[in-house]
Amino acid sequence: MEAAGHREGEYFVPDKHLMYAAQVLTQELYPRLIDTIRGLAGGALIMLPSSERDFADPELARDYRQRRSVRR
Repeated sequence: MEAAGHREGEYFVPDKHLMYAAQVLTQELYPRLIDTIRGLAGGALIMLPSSERDFADPELARDYRQRRSVRR
Protein backbone atom coordinates (compact mmCIF):
# COMPACT_ATOMS: atom_id res chain seq x y z
CA MET A 1 0.00 0.00 0.00
CA GLU A 2 2.77 2.41 0.94
CA ALA A 3 5.26 1.13 -1.66
CA ALA A 4 2.78 1.65 -4.50
CA GLY A 5 1.50 4.99 -3.16
CA HIS A 6 2.17 8.44 -4.55
CA ARG A 7 2.36 12.07 -3.56
CA GLU A 8 -0.48 14.50 -4.22
CA GLY A 9 0.85 17.93 -3.39
CA GLU A 10 2.27 17.80 0.11
CA TYR A 11 0.30 14.63 1.03
CA PHE A 12 1.16 10.97 0.53
CA VAL A 13 -1.71 8.83 -0.76
CA PRO A 14 -1.49 5.02 -0.43
CA ASP A 15 -2.46 2.82 -3.39
CA LYS A 16 -6.26 2.65 -3.30
CA HIS A 17 -6.58 -0.88 -4.69
CA LEU A 18 -4.25 -2.31 -2.07
CA MET A 19 -5.92 -0.26 0.68
CA TYR A 20 -9.35 -1.65 -0.24
CA ALA A 21 -7.94 -5.19 -0.35
CA ALA A 22 -6.48 -4.69 3.12
CA GLN A 23 -9.85 -3.46 4.41
CA VAL A 24 -11.60 -6.57 3.05
CA LEU A 25 -8.95 -8.84 4.55
CA THR A 26 -9.16 -7.22 7.99
CA GLN A 27 -12.96 -7.55 7.95
CA GLU A 28 -12.47 -11.27 7.41
CA LEU A 29 -9.69 -11.67 9.98
CA TYR A 30 -11.18 -9.56 12.80
CA PRO A 31 -13.87 -12.11 13.84
CA ARG A 32 -11.24 -14.85 13.84
CA LEU A 33 -8.99 -12.72 16.06
CA ILE A 34 -11.81 -12.06 18.51
CA ASP A 35 -12.73 -15.76 18.63
CA THR A 36 -9.09 -16.61 19.34
CA ILE A 37 -8.89 -14.06 22.16
CA ARG A 38 -12.14 -15.36 23.66
CA GLY A 39 -10.84 -18.92 23.46
CA LEU A 40 -7.60 -17.98 25.17
CA ALA A 41 -9.50 -16.04 27.82
CA GLY A 42 -11.75 -18.99 28.63
CA GLY A 43 -14.76 -17.66 26.76
CA ALA A 44 -15.10 -14.40 28.65
CA LEU A 45 -13.02 -11.32 29.15
CA ILE A 46 -14.55 -10.51 32.53
CA MET A 47 -11.95 -10.33 35.25
CA LEU A 48 -12.95 -11.42 38.73
CA PRO A 49 -11.52 -9.96 41.93
CA SER A 50 -8.58 -11.93 43.25
CA SER A 51 -10.04 -11.94 46.78
CA GLU A 52 -12.56 -10.20 49.01
CA ARG A 53 -9.77 -7.85 50.13
CA ASP A 54 -10.09 -6.08 46.78
CA PHE A 55 -13.44 -4.70 47.94
CA ALA A 56 -11.67 -2.93 50.82
CA ASP A 57 -9.81 -0.70 48.36
CA PRO A 58 -12.00 2.43 48.03
CA GLU A 59 -11.07 3.02 44.39
CA LEU A 60 -11.80 -0.56 43.32
CA ALA A 61 -14.99 -0.68 45.38
CA ARG A 62 -16.24 2.44 43.57
CA ASP A 63 -15.53 0.78 40.20
CA TYR A 64 -17.38 -2.40 41.23
CA ARG A 65 -20.41 -0.41 42.38
CA GLN A 66 -20.44 1.63 39.18
CA ARG A 67 -20.25 -1.43 36.92
CA ARG A 68 -22.90 -3.24 38.91
CA SER A 69 -25.32 -0.31 38.59
CA VAL A 70 -24.71 -0.13 34.82
CA ARG A 71 -25.72 -3.79 34.34
CA ARG A 72 -29.03 -3.38 36.12
